[in-house]
Amino acid sequence: MTYEVIRSGFDKLELSLNVVIPEDLCEHLAAAKEFAQELVKTTPHARSGAFINGVDMSVRPNGGAGGYAYSFETFGLEANWFMRTSTSGLGWNVRVAIRARPLVLNGIGWVKEELEKAARAFGLVIPENGVSIARIDYAVDCLAPGFVFDKDSFVVHSSCNTSRHLDVDEMDVSGKSWKDSSMRVGGITRKQIGIYDKLREVRQKRDCEMPLIWDAARETKGARPLIYEGKNADDIWRVELRAGKDYLKGKWDVTGWGGLFDQLDDIFKDMLTSMRYVAPTSDSNRSRWSNHPLWEIVSKEIAENAMQHVPTVTRERLKEASLRDKVEWLETNILGNIVSHAALSGVAPERFEAHLDELPLRLRHLNRIHGTQLNVRLRKAAQRYEGLL
Repeated sequence: MTYEVIRSGFDKLELSLNVVIPEDLCEHLAAAKEFAQELVKTTPHARSGAFINGVDMSVRPNGGAGGYAYSFETFGLEANWFMRTSTSGLGWNVRVAIRARPLVLNGIGWVKEELEKAARAFGLVIPENGVSIARIDYAVDCLAPGFVFDKDSFVVHSSCNTSRHLDVDEMDVSGKSWKDSSMRVGGITRKQIGIYDKLREVRQKRDCEMPLIWDAARETKGARPLIYEGKNADDIWRVELRAGKDYLKGKWDVTGWGGLFDQLDDIFKDMLTSMRYVAPTSDSNRSRWSNHPLWEIVSKEIAENAMQHVPTVTRERLKEASLRDKVEWLETNILGNIVSHAALSGVAPERFEAHLDELPLRLRHLNRIHGTQLNVRLRKAAQRYEGLL
């Protein structure tokens, strides 16, 4: 079978900053947090909007585990920030978790620049060696026609942990036979490699963004569109490399950006050679088994293009697709609720269309006598879907 890389790139980033928190920033965040705490009393999941030196952000009513007093999200970078209240001296007082979307859209170089720009806007002075990389994920999505995952084809060191993820709908009717849909090898704070059916995950999570990203990447290469539905759907598998803090620091002495970028090729090569997906043979020595073609193409892609980023789709296009998908999902649910309403109301099938015409009158009446003003209800609904608007 001929395998092909659809898309590759960084997928997650977490780091800490060794900085002093300015007093005025603490005061600003404290006021926004207090306001969010008031909002949440009447509006669940409410946040407090804030704007600091050009950075648009949303402050949560709570802090974060580990002694972080403040928790907020920046929209331009699409990152979650956690801050302590330490204003007197240096310390690892800030933790930042970067979502997949900015890495997918713009690459790790852009993310680094935007993070530093936001830090400057907050008044955070990052000293030399003031960045500690806690986690970096890299994903390679492959078109793999006919690929069948076999958990026994992983060759790993005996000290590595393994975990298989099994879907409920993959159990046969007798309840005794399971099919593996994915597997992770290694530890979350060390090195970890995962392999899983990405198209299955996209379907289960109703992810409308990933197919757009794949299609845009395919279009730039002049390749055929992918098939996502039906019996002829393409086999799309992801290999994901995750380098954790203990592995980066313990083996590679990597803390900041320079060490990460300088040694990234060697880091990924070490991961892919110490944990391999292989093509079994009759040889009783598993270590002599050759790499599976999927592993070969993934290794080649990472060796040649790990730091390359080719823009394919815009953030606005992804948000439009997500918004449209959510509206369609709501419409489907509305229709389902109306069918249930009709059934409970004793409406015969031949009267259902008439029932559809009559129902808006009832809904208008309920809206007029509702105890909460419409503008308040609309605001609460918009807050629930803040990321889409």
